[in-house]
Amino acid sequence: MPKPGSAVSNRSSEVHVVPAPFYSLISVQELAKLATPSWRIFDCRFNLADPPAGRQAYIAGHLPDACFLDLNEDLSGPLSGLKGRHPLPDPQLLADKLGSLGVGYDTPAVAYDDSGGMSAARLCSLRRRLGHDRGA
Repeated sequence: MPKPGSAVSNRSSEVHVVPAPFYSLISVQELAKLATPSWRIFDCRFNLADPPAGRQAYIAGHLPDACFLDLNEDLSGPLSGLKGRHPLPDPQLLADKLGSLGVGYDTPAVAYDDSGGMSAARLCSLRRRLGHDRGA
C-alpha cells in the first residue's frame, strides 16, 4: 500500500497522489482560523439528557459554513431495541446524506462538538468505515 501523501503511478502512466489522512485534534478556535473553503465542517453537538439541545445550540451560533448533523437522526440507524441506543446507520444512507452536504471521497471534513468529542468522533469513525480518511 502506498504511503499517504506519496505519488503513485498506475499502468496507464497517470500519476495520482494518495491523500494523507487527518488525525489532528484541535480546538474550535483553531479550526475557525485554519479552515479553508474546500473543507466541510460539521457541528455534531448533542446532549444525551436533552437531545434537541444540539440543534438549538447550532441555531444559536456555529462556525461559518458548518452543517449540523444530529446523533439521533443522522449518525445513528433506526432503533430496534436490539442494537443499543445509537445503532450504526445504514452505510448507503449515511453516504447519501454526506454527499448531499458536499462530501465526496477526497473531501476534507472536520467535526466538532461540545461534549469532549463524543459525537464528533462518531462522525469521524463512520466516515472511515465508508473509506473516507480525510477527516478530523
